[in-house]
Amino acid sequence: MFLGYKGILFAAAAAVCFLNVNAVSITELSEITDPDGVYELSSDIVLDESFVQLGTEQAPFTGSFDGNGFTITVNGTSPFGFVKNAELSDFAVSGVVSSKENFGGIVGSAEGATTIKNCSFSGTLDSCGEGIVISAGGIAGTVGSEASVINCSSNVSLTCEKLPYLLNAGGISGRNQGTVSQCASSGELSVISEK
Repeated sequence: MFLGYKGILFAAAAAVCFLNVNAVSITELSEITDPDGVYELSSDIVLDESFVQLGTEQAPFTGSFDGNGFTITVNGTSPFGFVKNAELSDFAVSGVVSSKENFGGIVGSAEGATTIKNCSFSGTLDSCGEGIVISAGGIAGTVGSEASVINCSSNVSLTCEKLPYLLNAGGISGRNQGTVSQCASSGELSVISEK
């Protein structure tokens, strides 16, 4: 079938439009305003104690975040709280993450068909709470049954002085029901409690 000159131009333009998903380039996580959007980081960033992590169980982050190999330095909370059917890739997180709920160096809870790939965490997970069940991991607190963690690593120190009724802790994931592959973890998990 011969398309002709105009047909070829139209087909080429349609292909470019189809393939060109315009990711929003950001320099701060506060620039993420659409939880279903496509974002890419363009520089290293620092999150202070006032940062509110992205995504809650009621309003999860469901988009795509490409860190482009940059580093997010944290002092308080992980970059993502609750993600569902999201894609997080190619960034490092370092520093101290503290929480009294499910928490990890990258994300608290990864649910649905979420993929976390080519990410790393180096630092400390601290301040476990006294709730009923808490999961803490170097990459994710919990990994749901359809979620995947691929080619990620952590060098994590986990310290808990106040324990919940049940604590799930791990170098990559505190509680894993999904797939963890090609990952590595080093560090120390420490619990200090009379329980």
